Amino acid sequence: MIKYTNFWIFLNNPKYWDLEKFLSDSKETSLPLTWTIPKFQKDYFYPNQYGVLRVGKDKRTLKELGSNKRLESGVYAIVQIISSAKEKNEEHAWDNIYNLNNESSYLRGQYCIELKIIHNLVDAPLFFKDISNIPQIENDKYLISGYQASSIPLSESCFNKLLKISNLDIVNSEKNDEYFILTGLEKEIISKYRVGQTNFRNNLLFHQSRCKICKLSNENFLIASHIKPWSVSNEFEKVDVHNGFLLCPHHDKLFDGGYISFKDNGEILISPLLNQADQLLMNVNSKFKIKLNNENLKYLKYHRENILKK
Repeated sequence: MIKYTNFWIFLNNPKYWDLEKFLSDSKETSLPLTWTIPKFQKDYFYPNQYGVLRVGKDKRTLKELGSNKRLESGVYAIVQIISSAKEKNEEHAWDNIYNLNNESSYLRGQYCIELKIIHNLVDAPLFFKDISNIPQIENDKYLISGYQASSIPLSESCFNKLLKISNLDIVNSEKNDEYFILTGLEKEIISKYRVGQTNFRNNLLFHQSRCKICKLSNENFLIASHIKPWSVSNEFEKVDVHNGFLLCPHHDKLFDGGYISFKDNGEILISPLLNQADQLLMNVNSKFKIKLNNENLKYLKYHRENILKK
């Protein structure tokens, strides 16, 4: 089972895409980069996640290499995700000069995301032969061994170690929070909560557009409500878009306080502590039913067992 972490490995095959030329051309001016992703991952990408561009074994033939050198396995760039997943259209340049095989199955994928290079390592890649014995890197499930897809999750500890090795600081700054990463460190936790909650709400707005219960659509009144509370969530759960609902103020107060919850089929559960008069005033109806996905269920199980007032 794949564990999604908010950090990604983007796997490059030099037979199909000229990563080295792309990064060389991007050294002075960062070129736009659109990355095709597997359909089964489309709901797990959203802005302000981070990742690395990885090269595994370079299997190009001598003819395919020409005058180029074979690339060594390693990490060649650190990137930021700047869009949610979207369907490809004519605006996306799939058949550009960096694509070496326009017939590859990769290019036929339906969904894509946009990436931004934030640390170009083409002149000094992090070669696996030099870093593979570092515990955080060695223990990552996919970075060294690879995966048969264009993208796969990367562990947070491995990503942070790669940042340190490459001497890149992704800072927590109110003036430039595009490089903010929520980590396991407890320092500056109040500031991080505030910035992290803002990013969490923005990410929810990419996937939802109205109150999950009453359908209120005015963004000024929508609250990003965690299903499993932030205070007891791990670092991934705190920012996981599946651990949240957009709710209007009334329903956020009821859900957060444990006066309502939901069954796995989406049917509402109402605490016996919420009387009929208050249900009417707070727009709560025993016939309410919401749409859920499988990723919501583990968080709702926690909410029913630990938050819902019995």
